[in-house]
Amino acid sequence: VSCEACPSQERCLPAGCSSITKPCACAEAPAGCHWEDASGRCLQSSGGAGTSCAACSRQAVCSPPVLYSFVPAPRTTLQLPTHLAIRLRFDRPMVIADSSKATFLCAGQAQPSRIPPSDMSVEGNDLLVSVKSILGF
Repeated sequence: VSCEACPSQERCLPAGCSSITKPCACAEAPAGCHWEDASGRCLQSSGGAGTSCAACSRQAVCSPPVLYSFVPAPRTTLQLPTHLAIRLRFDRPMVIADSSKATFLCAGQAQPSRIPPSDMSVEGNDLLVSVKSILGF
C-alpha cells in the first residue's frame, strides 16, 4: 500500500529511519533506510548498504527459497505418534525470525491453522513444523 494511500504505516512516518522498528518497513521506507542485522536497527543508507534478505525476504532483490520435498507425503492422514512433525526441505538453509508466520490447511478445513514460531524448528535446509498446532494441541 502506498504512503499516499495510507500515511500511518510505520515505513511512511516522517520521523526518519531510527523510528522504524521492523526490517521490511525499514527496507520499504521512502527515506532511503536499511536494516542493520547486527544491531537490529533501521539506519539511514549510505554507500549502497541494503537490507539483507534474511531480515526481509519480500524485497524485489530476494528470490524465495525453493521447496524440494516434504514428509509425510501429500494427502497423508496425520496420526500421533507416527507424525510428530512435518519436514519441509528447501534449496537453502532456513531461518526462523521472531516475526515468522506460517499457516497449514488440511483437506476439508474451512480456515488454516496458524503455526506459531515456537512450533517450528530448523535443521539445515529443513524446516520442521510440529503437528500439535495443526491437530489442535
